[in-house]
Amino acid sequence: MLDGIEVAKVHGHTITYNAEKKQFLARVGGREIKKSSQREVEKVISRFVRGGERTKGIILDYGWRSVHVVPIEIVSLRGRRIQYKKGEWMEGEDADKVYVHSDEVLEEAKKLGAEHDAWLKRWESLLKRAKQIDPESLK
Repeated sequence: MLDGIEVAKVHGHTITYNAEKKQFLARVGGREIKKSSQREVEKVISRFVRGGERTKGIILDYGWRSVHVVPIEIVSLRGRRIQYKKGEWMEGEDADKVYVHSDEVLEEAKKLGAEHDAWLKRWESLLKRAKQIDPESLK
């Protein structure tokens, strides 16, 4: 049994804090993990549970006048924020906008995004051709 105060439970594994040694502890896969940061212990547990590979996901979001469809590889979870790597930087997105990766969903989302962009261009073209009313003529 690990000595200390229980601070969190990650993937069913208990993380404790030993104030005397100033370390976070957890027992994972038959071995004891000791780190100075709770986050580092959480990373080790997550890697052990997932087996080292990253989980794939898709960001689906309807933003201001556009559809965002981005395939990602999830690195970690911080509260309700999904963290993923974008180029050399870590980016974050709210968990409500991230979905499980599926090739069918990804293709359909890209198709709908293209249809939306085409519809938006047609709408803007229509607005340019339409003649606005003159408020002075109504008086």
